[in-house]
This record gives sequence, C-alpha cells and structure tokens, in this order.
Amino acid sequence: MRWSSLSESEQKIQDANILKFENFFKHNRQSHFILENKKEFDNLNSDILKPIF
Repeated sequence: MRWSSLSESEQKIQDANILKFENFFKHNRQSHFILENKKEFDNLNSDILKPIF
C-alpha cells in the first residue's frame, strides 16, 4: 500500500516493514502445546506473562 504523503525514504521503510510483517506470519505459525510438569512451566521464557496461583 502506498501513501502519497510519505517521502521516498519513508515509503521504503514502510514497504520493508510490511514485508517483514507478512514474512513473520508465513514462517511463524501458531502452535499449541501442553505443559507436562512444573519444570516445563518454570522454564518458560520470562518475557511471557505467567499466571499467579
């Protein structure tokens, strides 16, 4: 999508961002998994919000 109000350099950045966004979802499919034990839960990435029990 092109916006006429953007400069040429801004348009290049926007085009690159659109491609990155589309490629992310082509290569990173949603996956479901079940945690089998507390150790797997404790090893989750700390950037992921964890529930408080």
